[in-house]
Amino acid sequence: MIERRNQSVPNRHILKNLPVHTFESFSREESSFNIMSFNEMGSLARTPLPHRHSFYEIIYIKHGEGAHVIDFEAYPIKPESIYLFSPDQIHFWELTGPLEGKSIKFSENFLLFSPSEHTLIDNLDFFHNVEYPPNLTLEQTQAKNINHLFNRIEEEYQSEAHARYLKILSYLIILLVDIQRIFMMGDNKKSVMKSSTLINLFKKMVSNEFLTHRSVAFYAGKLKVSEAHLYDLVKQNTGLTPGQIIRKEIALEAKRQLAHTENTISEIGYNLNFDDPSYFGRFFKRETGFSPNYFREHIREKYQFLSD
Repeated sequence: MIERRNQSVPNRHILKNLPVHTFESFSREESSFNIMSFNEMGSLARTPLPHRHSFYEIIYIKHGEGAHVIDFEAYPIKPESIYLFSPDQIHFWELTGPLEGKSIKFSENFLLFSPSEHTLIDNLDFFHNVEYPPNLTLEQTQAKNINHLFNRIEEEYQSEAHARYLKILSYLIILLVDIQRIFMMGDNKKSVMKSSTLINLFKKMVSNEFLTHRSVAFYAGKLKVSEAHLYDLVKQNTGLTPGQIIRKEIALEAKRQLAHTENTISEIGYNLNFDDPSYFGRFFKRETGFSPNYFREHIREKYQFLSD
């Protein structure tokens, strides 16, 4: 069983040496939606420094050379590909050539612009998902369609037309549904995997609340289902138990803080709501196969993090 405190938990965004990009990082305009090309965003969009976001992001790569490192996995940049980011994921670029593409950033509240679509995020498998890679390589017809939708969204965003955000939202919904269809076709998915609103909602809840709530019973109660039903549904469709998904989220956040902050092992354990640093060390080694100190040294040597 994972230990936890009753007192409040430090905000996990407040981490030394780790920038958090917000909408204001890219534009002075107060908004919950943004679309820009890499050229418009400048060096901030191609930074080699690890950072995390406070928003959802869809990146469409037309051309590029190098690698995109996302939560400790390096993905070679391929033409006609997309990357899908949830809030709090950490990434950076290792570029060996120019990068051409566009980025759409949006908050969950932007989708609430239309009350009828307020559960859309809960129906998408590719956000808040620790099981599968956050990128997709597109076939020619898929790339043509995705590029068309990006262009239409950008045209509306740059215009001053009446109700432009309503039209942007409509195109964004179509884009997200099309990406979901592509995601479900991927050959790296288990054949038994079926889209389930309840499973996606469970994963999203875990992603948002794992710091303070670690028990399967809590999430089953919030979802108004029995623990047994939640276990069977999650296990059948993901191959993992609910408890494993919770522990994966904790271990991933531990990796992020070990790699990207100067916090001590004890401080990281505290940030993750462990009272006993030695128990945190045992938990981390059980989940990852490495001690916290070994992982920190190994990952920094591999990617040369925080070398200054």
